[in-house]
Amino acid sequence: MNIRPDVDFDPLLVEAGIPTDEAALAAMLAKAVKDAGSTLSNDSRMSPFWRWVRAVVVTPVLWLVNELLAKNVLPAMFTATATGAFADLKAWETNTTRKPAQFTVGNIAFTKKDEQQAVVIKAGTEVTTERIDDHVYRLHVQHDVLIPMGKLTGLIPCKASVAGKNYNLAAGYFNILPDAVAGIESVTNPTDWIVQLGADIEGDDELCLRSRNAFSTVGRYHIDAAYRAIISRVAGIRPDLIWFKNTGDTAPGSADALILMEVGETPQHVLDQLNDYINHQGYHGHGDLLTCKALPRIPQVLTVVVYVTNNLEIEARTAIQAEVEFRIRAAFRENDAFPDMTRTYAQSLFSFSEMIREIHNAMPTVKQITINKTMIQSGLSIPVISTLSIEVKNEIGA
Repeated sequence: MNIRPDVDFDPLLVEAGIPTDEAALAAMLAKAVKDAGSTLSNDSRMSPFWRWVRAVVVTPVLWLVNELLAKNVLPAMFTATATGAFADLKAWETNTTRKPAQFTVGNIAFTKKDEQQAVVIKAGTEVTTERIDDHVYRLHVQHDVLIPMGKLTGLIPCKASVAGKNYNLAAGYFNILPDAVAGIESVTNPTDWIVQLGADIEGDDELCLRSRNAFSTVGRYHIDAAYRAIISRVAGIRPDLIWFKNTGDTAPGSADALILMEVGETPQHVLDQLNDYINHQGYHGHGDLLTCKALPRIPQVLTVVVYVTNNLEIEARTAIQAEVEFRIRAAFRENDAFPDMTRTYAQSLFSFSEMIREIHNAMPTVKQITINKTMIQSGLSIPVISTLSIEVKNEIGA
């Protein structure tokens, strides 16, 4: 989703009278030569004088205007268009710094075969996902943990092998032990498993949006902008994925900040930290009562039929079914794979025909897809998958 304007500075340069092409610059130079009283009469393109001018004047000047000025200097001057180090400098003006990358940390449920047997989970034990878009996500146990006798399941602290938001996966994705652990029957990441959100290094769009928001809070009035700035300081939370519901339900002046994650569920642990920070550490306005909550989730039951090229091998059909499932789940923000899939969003219309088109474009062996829904209209809520069933059929016949 594009959250900053796409600005073309060339028309602004032309409007300001700055030549941006060879013809305009040549005309300007010819007029300057004439105004200077030159008696040159050979003004054809093959004139040695004008060939020399084009080589040493026109070409360098056009590079300075079209490349240096239009594509580098001017964009670097505005928060709306600055990138890289220039975005960092613009953010500095509002005392905003780029958020660093962060590792996902969370609790993985290890279930024993025998409740009456004590099992030690060793530090470094690896838990992985299935292959998703040709990538396997890996967590590692942080330290030795004992699951004592009489306890069937233990929550074991694990850390992602790589920093990034793509490890903030929804419940159930981390379910594989590549190396068996004696006495352990299964593993999974349960609902609300994340303790620390994973995050990529903050991108230019997100940084500049926070910088713009910080500018609007300069008066320190605790309006939406001030709270948005406070909440979006947390790694993994984008300022454009925060909505405010000024209800006054709890008390006069009370409001809710509804937070959506780019990937996975909004962890309760993070919400608790934010609420403590705002309401008990002096970061709320006089008379304000703001509560951070996860954006309400609206469960969806999806039934999908995928028609594929005839006579495919069983392995190929299974792979197609798995990829279609992961693509649909990516669209519903369960994983960060398949960036070509449009994501669900609050206060918007999610089109299943668009999702089907995106799958068709990426998977040529898929000939047709039917889904039991055509669209989802979201208010201050986000649609999530409660049940997803996928059946694969031949293009002709069943």
